[in-house]
Formats: sequence, C-alpha cells, structure tokens
Amino acid sequence: MTTKRRRPRGRPFSENKVHVKKAKLAPSLIKPSSQCGAFVASVSHFHALQTCSSRAAEADVLEWLGDAIIGELVGRCLLSQFHRAPLNAQVFRNLRLAIVTNRNLAKVYDAMSYKRRHQKNSVNHPTVS
Repeated sequence: MTTKRRRPRGRPFSENKVHVKKAKLAPSLIKPSSQCGAFVASVSHFHALQTCSSRAAEADVLEWLGDAIIGELVGRCLLSQFHRAPLNAQVFRNLRLAIVTNRNLAKVYDAMSYKRRHQKNSVNHPTVS
C-alpha cells in the first residue's frame, strides 16, 4: 500500500522574502550637530529615568519579599507555640495579621540596622536625579 506524500506546508508569509528599501534622507532633513547633542542629552535623561524607576521597582520587590519572609517566620513561631491546641485557620490568620503590621516591620527594620546600611550604600552609589 502506498501513502500519499504531502508537501510540507509553508508559511504564507516569510520574512526572508521581504525586501526593505532604505530611504535616503535629503540633505535638508539631516539634523545639525547642535540638535543631535540635545537629542543625546534627552536620550541619556530618559535612560536615567528608567534606571531610577527600575531601582524603585527592585526596592518594592525586595520590600515585599522581606515582609513575606517575616510573615512566614512569625507564622512558624505561632504554629510552634500553639501546635497542641486545635487552632481554627481563621484565628491563626487573624493572629498573624495582627502581629505582622507595618509598625512592627519598621521596628524589625530599625533593629536590624538596615537603614544605616542603606545610607552607606547610597553615599557610595549616588542616585541620578
């Protein structure tokens, strides 16, 4: 018995078949060097803004991660204290939420002297404004 061989289906559009014509700029459209300097300055300013925003986003992620770790540690401590008593999940959750607050996290932050380390790092690595 013979089987029909199908031709492999090609894509209806192939990037290899596209030919891009490069447009030549007229001499009147070429920017003078003074405008190019302003363009370079604006690009570098935009890059600096992106760097600052990425640092802020990174700080937010690290703060969230630190809060999650402290919350997990508090949860484990609570479970170790109350493992014999039958705890309702809602009671345990409310207890953990009452203990892990921004005020308590700030106390831990200050006690572990992260603020002092952050100030030292910011002196060594100035931020772009």
